[in-house]
Amino acid sequence: MLPSLPVDQLAPRAAHYDAAGVHPLENWHDLGAEGFLAVTIPREHGGLGLDMPTYIGAIETMAQGCANTAMTVHMHSRGRRRWASQQPCFRPARQYVS
Repeated sequence: MLPSLPVDQLAPRAAHYDAAGVHPLENWHDLGAEGFLAVTIPREHGGLGLDMPTYIGAIETMAQGCANTAMTVHMHSRGRRRWASQQPCFRPARQYVS
């Protein structure tokens, strides 16, 4: 199940992040609260294990609210997916991304 994307919460901050050139930390907190930061992690490691078309659709939707947030989430999501699949002995991934 895809968590709810709080696009209406992301959009008001977008101009600030772009102008200041800062990481969209508050948006990441909102996405983490909704469980979105674990969408690319396989289910067996505590994530949601979305397939690629669903994941891409979610990133596109997120970008409508804040492109900076979508770009940084995507960059880090790909790494988390790879990391989680190579670390079966660690705690479930949700502990790291929420």
